[in-house]
Amino acid sequence: MEDGRYHFTPLIHAVNKGDLPMTRLLINLGANLNRVNSDGYSYLRYGLNYIMGDYNGYYSSEMKKLLFDTELCNIVHDLDYFFAEIKIGNMYNIKRILSSTLDINMKSKNGNTLLHEAVRNKKPEIVKLLIEKGIDKQIKNNEGESAYELNEKMNKNDTKESDTRENNENLNMAYSEIRNLLY
Repeated sequence: MEDGRYHFTPLIHAVNKGDLPMTRLLINLGANLNRVNSDGYSYLRYGLNYIMGDYNGYYSSEMKKLLFDTELCNIVHDLDYFFAEIKIGNMYNIKRILSSTLDINMKSKNGNTLLHEAVRNKKPEIVKLLIEKGIDKQIKNNEGESAYELNEKMNKNDTKESDTRENNENLNMAYSEIRNLLY
């Protein structure tokens, strides 16, 4: 049963409406969690994007917990979702995803790992968390760079392009902190 041009299922409607009892019921009845719409997005990913981007508290913590605790976070096999969480620095979601059955060393199409992405987004707190979780720091991406080498290259490039002294100092501090974690 689908609805409209976006082909929403009852599950995605329940998730989008924040209807915890209906979401729970549909999951228990075996709703297909992996269907994709005409744009190629997983219904589940679409719903999670709404919920995990909810900083105004529209969705209850019980709804968020249900989505993760029912293994809905398996969508991270498409690293784009997790990379987006790294980019915005959402530690809550990152910790929840890392507590799932995720292969922490998996690579994206361009060979980047979660660690490469945390370095690319200058997120030392996420670099530290990934190292604590046991990520392999030596993995190289398709360009032949480890996360450490990527950090050094970005530091060199950003320092050249920095427009103010204050910005340069902030960049150097982030790169230095990441360098110390990776070394």
